[in-house]
Amino acid sequence: MPVMMRQQAPWVFSTGFYAGQPGKLAEFLGEMDKTTQPASSCAAQIAALINHDATGRLGSITTPALVIACEDDIVIKPALSRRLHEALPGSDWLIAAKEAVPEATVVANTGVRADTIADIFAVADAVIVGTSLKVDSSTFNPVDPARAHRLMDAARAVRT
Repeated sequence: MPVMMRQQAPWVFSTGFYAGQPGKLAEFLGEMDKTTQPASSCAAQIAALINHDATGRLGSITTPALVIACEDDIVIKPALSRRLHEALPGSDWLIAAKEAVPEATVVANTGVRADTIADIFAVADAVIVGTSLKVDSSTFNPVDPARAHRLMDAARAVRT
């Protein structure tokens, strides 16, 4: 499994991330080396991504939608996000987020930890936190109160 994760890493982050965050990249790869997810589970997730196509149902969606793309996203190219926008009736389109629409609320939903919260709050207004608060950073473990306190202390320090 660690080999699979290392092979996927070049497709997960932008070139700007690689250039500007070598320490975080090394940290990510180090964490991936510890994963207990079986390779078969990872392969099944990738197969689902490749084989599942619901584009034929997009025209029936009536809920307002905002499709947001990032110019340097190397996993989901902006052209693919643009096609999604064009297929969703009445959807709005936005490249980048905060710079283009300062009044928009930007929510970060991944990578939120006590040591990243300052960087995240530089570009996001709110966060959704999950695994980083769990015992041993494992999704199915209970919340670790000490981790939760560290995150909240770091968030308060940034926000005050």
